[in-house]
Amino acid sequence: IDVMEYLTEWPPPPKPESEPPEGDGRDGELKGEPDSLPAPKRLKHVHTGTSGSDGKREQQALAGSDPTAMAGPMLARWWKLKCRSEGPRHDEGQQLLLPCSSSNPNTLLHYIARLPEAKIFLELRVEQLKAYLAEDSGAGGLGSDDELHVAIASCYQRMGRYKQALNHVGQALVAGRAGGEDKQVKWLHHVLLRQNGIEERKMELKEKLQEIKVNALLHMPIPLQVERRAGEGLSFKEFFEEYALTHTPLIITGVVDHMTSMPWSLDYIKQAIGEKVAPLSCSVAGSLEWARLEPCGTSTVKAFIESLDGPQSELKYLFDWSLPLHCPELAKQLVIPKYFATDFLQRTRSRDSLYRNSWPSLFIAPAGI
Repeated sequence: IDVMEYLTEWPPPPKPESEPPEGDGRDGELKGEPDSLPAPKRLKHVHTGTSGSDGKREQQALAGSDPTAMAGPMLARWWKLKCRSEGPRHDEGQQLLLPCSSSNPNTLLHYIARLPEAKIFLELRVEQLKAYLAEDSGAGGLGSDDELHVAIASCYQRMGRYKQALNHVGQALVAGRAGGEDKQVKWLHHVLLRQNGIEERKMELKEKLQEIKVNALLHMPIPLQVERRAGEGLSFKEFFEEYALTHTPLIITGVVDHMTSMPWSLDYIKQAIGEKVAPLSCSVAGSLEWARLEPCGTSTVKAFIESLDGPQSELKYLFDWSLPLHCPELAKQLVIPKYFATDFLQRTRSRDSLYRNSWPSLFIAPAGI
């Protein structure tokens, strides 16, 4: 039975530690993965890779009881075992510094998959899965053809070989359970189509750049002068028909002063909700998260605002913090301008759907971030 959990906030609030971990390790995510990644940033860089019978035994040991495990959990286990067996070294000539300072599992996996050792590991994994396909894959607990094709596709995806990944996902959809109705496979197919399209577009642009004379044909576009209108004399009908429907940018002035019952200065925010604890985010170079923002602890709103005036070793950001869920007293003071009151998030059918009950949200950051 499929269980659907509605999200009313993003990112989702952390669950109590007493709850069992989610996921079965087949979706490529690391939530609830018992062998989830540690956060070492250095890996001994030696050009080695297991092959032959040793490589097969390593692959089988990492796959455990699931021979069709996806590339994500397999890489996480491989990385953890490698760190245990080799450990970090301090000789800069023998180490490879990952180009990110993130401790986010998905970001780390993205860079780990591009290490020479990891590429060898993934190639061996593909060979093993293709050998399973060549056998009677329905027997001996090796997994069905569609499961094997999806596992192969996940390896090619991690290696950035999207065309080959698409080929195997396509075969999985043809041979799949319930006529290819597996939502996980369909989603992977959708993601790969997008990733492959981006790569093809990049190649097209590179070819065009080689064909043209840079000085003659490349130039900055002429800036567009954006119109300004006072909200007092702009009706919703005029805004919708003349600007929204025609995708014409517009700056509406004189609206902010009427959105709250009293001005929302930092001092007022600190006084009204200063004792509430909020999660903070910081920018991490190389992160795969939205806007490269990752969690970096919590703070009371008052302490965070006061820290904005002092020296900071790390720029932190109170990002997208739900007012209705966490600060209903502030949310009640806020009036959304008529031009934006009927946005799509408010018109979703279910009252429990994502963002419907959690927006608008609060953003506070140091100047210039």
